[in-house]
Amino acid sequence: MKRATPLLLCTLTLPFGSVNASQECARWGEFSTHASTKMTTLSAPSQNKLSVTSDLVFRPLLKDEKFYWLGLQLSSAELQLDNTPIQAQYYRVPFAVKIAATSGDILDYHFGAKLKPEDEQKLMAIYQQFHIEHLKQYDLQSPKIIQESDNLGRYRVQYQTLANNAIQKQNSITP
Repeated sequence: MKRATPLLLCTLTLPFGSVNASQECARWGEFSTHASTKMTTLSAPSQNKLSVTSDLVFRPLLKDEKFYWLGLQLSSAELQLDNTPIQAQYYRVPFAVKIAATSGDILDYHFGAKLKPEDEQKLMAIYQQFHIEHLKQYDLQSPKIIQESDNLGRYRVQYQTLANNAIQKQNSITP
């Protein structure tokens, strides 16, 4: 039996406003995420730490009344697994996310290269870490805890705006 308890801390300094941005305007920001995972498999505990630091280039693509597409690509990504640098070419692949205009929900993904399903999941997880369109209704000046779910499970997520206007997101798994 596998049990995972991830703790994820993601800090963003991206200039959001994707819905209203110019179709020709490409923006970039610093992206970093640090995850610590504890698992028990066949009664054997294990733990690993993954860190991704990169510049993230993004721009609006297609906009409609019902949805819009946002294009993204990591640039100069540095990855570390248990404090050891690793190479992962799929982090360089550009991809796009389809987002519902009214709710901010993620509707679909498109990848700029043929990837294995598990590599697609890793890129999708990158975007899911900083998807904030659904947070516009909340005041994040003080910590706000929200129930969310993704392809890994259901989470209690705490959001807060930091002094430098970055949004801090901290996940903890909900049993």
